[in-house]
Amino acid sequence: MAAGRAAVFGASETLYACNTYQFTDYSRYDMTIFTEEEKRAHRDAHFETDLANARALGKRWSKRLPVRNKRMNFLWVFIGGGIGSVLRYAVGLCIGAAAFPWATLAVNAGGSLAIGLFDE
Repeated sequence: MAAGRAAVFGASETLYACNTYQFTDYSRYDMTIFTEEEKRAHRDAHFETDLANARALGKRWSKRLPVRNKRMNFLWVFIGGGIGSVLRYAVGLCIGAAAFPWATLAVNAGGSLAIGLFDE
C-alpha cells in the first residue's frame, strides 16, 4: 500500500500527535471518556516535543523541494492569475449567474489540472 501511494504521490512521512487538546472550553461538552485536566496535562507534557517533531518534519520536506527561480515563479503566478481571472469571467458570462460559483470551480479545477500536468 505504501509503495503504491509513493508511486502516485511521492515519498511521504507520518507525524503522529495523539491525545490532542481539542476545545478551548470543555465545560460546553459532555465528555465521559476523558477530563479536561487529563487533556491539559498531556498537552503540557508533550506539546513541545510534538512541536519540535513538526518543525523537523517541515525542515525535511523543505529540503526535498526543488530550488526554482523565484522571479520565474512570480511571473508564472502573475500570468496564470491573469488568464484565470479572464476565464472565470468569460465562463461566468456563458453559464449565467448561479447561487454557487460554478464558473470559478470549473476554471480553478482546470487550472489545477493544468499545473499538475505541466509542472516539472
